[in-house]
Amino acid sequence: MGNRVKSQGPLAVFIFCLALCTLIGTPLFALDYTYDENAGFLYSEALDSYRQDKFEQSAEQFAELVNDYPWDARITIFKLLQGKSLFYSGNFEQSKDVFQRLIKAHPKSTYVSPSHYFLGKIYYFQESYDSSVQAFMKAANNSREREHTEIYTENFISVARAHLEADELYSYMREAQGKEFAFEVGWAAAEKYYAERRFERAEDIIAELEARYPDFADDRRLSALSQKIVQFASQKAIIALFAPLSGDWARFGRMMSNAVDLAIAEYREEPGIEVEKKIYDTFGDMIAAAIDAKRLTDNPVSAIIGPLSSGEAVGVAAFSDIGNIPVIAPTASEKGLTSVSDMLFQLTPTPERMGEALAEMVARDIGLDSVAVLAPLDNYGKQIADGFVHTAIDSGATVFYQTFYPRGTRDYRRFLLELKEELLPDTFVAEIFLNEEGDTMEVEEIPVHVPAIFMPSYESELKLILPQLRFYKINTILLGSDSYGESEIVEMRESKDNPVLFVSKTLTLPEDTLWLKFNYLYQTEYEEPPEEVAAATYDAANIVLDCVKKGLYTSDEIWKCVREKQEYEGASGKIRFSAQRENVYVPVYFLTEGEIIRLE
Repeated sequence: MGNRVKSQGPLAVFIFCLALCTLIGTPLFALDYTYDENAGFLYSEALDSYRQDKFEQSAEQFAELVNDYPWDARITIFKLLQGKSLFYSGNFEQSKDVFQRLIKAHPKSTYVSPSHYFLGKIYYFQESYDSSVQAFMKAANNSREREHTEIYTENFISVARAHLEADELYSYMREAQGKEFAFEVGWAAAEKYYAERRFERAEDIIAELEARYPDFADDRRLSALSQKIVQFASQKAIIALFAPLSGDWARFGRMMSNAVDLAIAEYREEPGIEVEKKIYDTFGDMIAAAIDAKRLTDNPVSAIIGPLSSGEAVGVAAFSDIGNIPVIAPTASEKGLTSVSDMLFQLTPTPERMGEALAEMVARDIGLDSVAVLAPLDNYGKQIADGFVHTAIDSGATVFYQTFYPRGTRDYRRFLLELKEELLPDTFVAEIFLNEEGDTMEVEEIPVHVPAIFMPSYESELKLILPQLRFYKINTILLGSDSYGESEIVEMRESKDNPVLFVSKTLTLPEDTLWLKFNYLYQTEYEEPPEEVAAATYDAANIVLDCVKKGLYTSDEIWKCVREKQEYEGASGKIRFSAQRENVYVPVYFLTEGEIIRLE
């Protein structure tokens, strides 16, 4: 019996040692985890700090959780948020260390991909671009969520395009996992070969992508790039004009076409690259315009001029983004259009920008600190009023009255009396406001001085409002937009009795020599006076042709050339592009005694 017990001793020791070795050799992620209640409480506090952007504090709190609760089931979350907190606090080196240790300790965690992603961002900020590209690729290759993969892919492509040669990009395509990611990398390589003018190699990559990834063979970017290669070989600039040649807006479409023809005819007076115009009838319909733009991605085009309206421009811009075709929109003025596509340039200022420009002038040069707003209740009225009001308030002015009247209003009594009542209560003393018979005057009869009224009204409305201002004894500085430059408004008694400041994107003065020259050439050629749409289209064509004169004729070259333009002066006036590719130059005019003066 004693011998049996003694013989079991080495076996027990062996079993114990085997179990210990097994425990030591088991990777961390294979162990059983628990949910510690204290850890949950601390995690909630750390998360609150993180959500309040207190990143230095949350980094310390998550570090404490990582150190004190290594067996908690949420350990990878603690580590990820510790790394992100350090990243957002600007502590890149410690953040990098945390993400690297997370990847090494938990190779099967769902948080490996985001860890690689943040490493990619850190390497990018540290200007270690090769490491950044590799990290973004690992993030995309390990990702399990489609939307996350798209983010990782976008970052990879962005850094790779900027810092890798086409051959390097192509080699990464071989390492890419997942068809969609691999296709995007290959497509970026093809684009890079095109940018490097290695056209045969670009065509080879396109063919390889179509063969290797048949699910993406119909991607319109492939055909668009093929057409750009064809266009480069043609050494010809092709301008596509989108204009309504049929329907209610055909008169404007004809003017647009004439203006482009006039610009091309002038360009051809000197030897240079061949220029061809292709015209697409939009019928004034946004769907028709979008369909034509979709077809255009399969044809070599240097630039698009048009379309006429903002509605049409939305669809055209969306498809031009696919084909990387610059769009020079001469008359579309809707706010936010250029956000639809990086390819779109807007020559007509938005109504919001017009309101801002007037408010800037009023606050800076006149020093008005109090103003009322009476505007038409439509999209234009709301946008221009918003721009004016926000800028006026930011400049320290008080908007003491603001309202919108329905379009078609003929009697403005209610609005004008409300405006007067905003001023009268502060100074109203019954004994002061007596008529000749000694009776108390009604509000209509009491004369008031309003520092300024912003009324961006239409011409037909001003013909009604201005006499009613006089009838209700309101003396003021009038502020407005284009309609104040119309001859009938200029000649009205009320425009002469009250100083007028207004903004306009259409008004021309006798000193505008470029407009006078264009007006003469157009009338000589087409035997009719041009309108603003023709002048703006003429300028759009000349902006493109100025680039062609430099020997640039592919869509990429034209886009870059126009993008680099900061200012342009043409028949329609001065153009100053913002970073968003919108014309932000808006002249302010002063009308007094029937004479209009442009204020620079």
